[in-house]
Formats: sequence, C-alpha cells, structure tokens
Amino acid sequence: EDETGIPVLRRYEPSIEELRIIKLQELEEYDRSSAVNTISIGGVSGWLDKATRVGLMNSISVEQASGRTETSIWLGDHRFVMPITEAVGILRQIEIYTVDCNNATREHAAAIRGLRSKEDIEAYDFKTGYPDRPCFTV
Repeated sequence: EDETGIPVLRRYEPSIEELRIIKLQELEEYDRSSAVNTISIGGVSGWLDKATRVGLMNSISVEQASGRTETSIWLGDHRFVMPITEAVGILRQIEIYTVDCNNATREHAAAIRGLRSKEDIEAYDFKTGYPDRPCFTV
C-alpha cells in the first residue's frame, strides 16, 4: 500500500531457480529447433531424425547385401540417388554432428545450472559452441 492506503501493484520478480528453469527450457527448445536440427543436401534443407537415420542405415545394409550399389536419401520431397558408400558417409557425418550438438547442449545446461546470479542466468548465451550444420553436395 502507498501512504494513502491504496494497494500498489508490484511487478513479479522470478526467483533465481525460476529463471534457471526458464533458461534451461529455452535451451531445450533451441536444441530441438531448426537452428540446430537442419542439414543441407544438394542445396535442399531439412532434417533426418534419429529413427530415420537408423532406418536408412538398416535399409542400406540390406540393399548392399542384395548387390545394389546405389541408394536414395529423401529430404522432404526431394530424392537424392547416390552410391551407397556416399550415403553411408553422409549418415555418419550427420550422426557425428548430432553427437557434437548433444555435447554442446549438455555443456550449456551444466553451465546454466552452475550460474549463481539472476543477471548471469539472464545474460547467458546458449546459442554458441554448436558445430556448423552439415552441407552435402551430391
């Protein structure tokens, strides 16, 4: 209340733990976003999630065992036909990229949990330290 007895509205100030939770949620959203989860093949951008990458590696193994030398990778509505060895190389590079991105995200999360002031949490930039997105030519 002010001196006249009228209630004064105060802006809500989140606690340090609430700020930490918000920053960690923002980090997780960034980690799942197209800012991280994007590759480019032949100038076409898209993403191959883990299940798709694993499925492709299994299919390629079957194709190779059947004597095929070429396979296809689909990125959205775009089909890329390439030698099996090239496709396997692309999938391996994507997997390494995802491992490196996961490490960056986990390092940021640990850093955020270690911050001890509201100002440091608010100022922390978790969009740094990620590897360059893979770009492939076919």
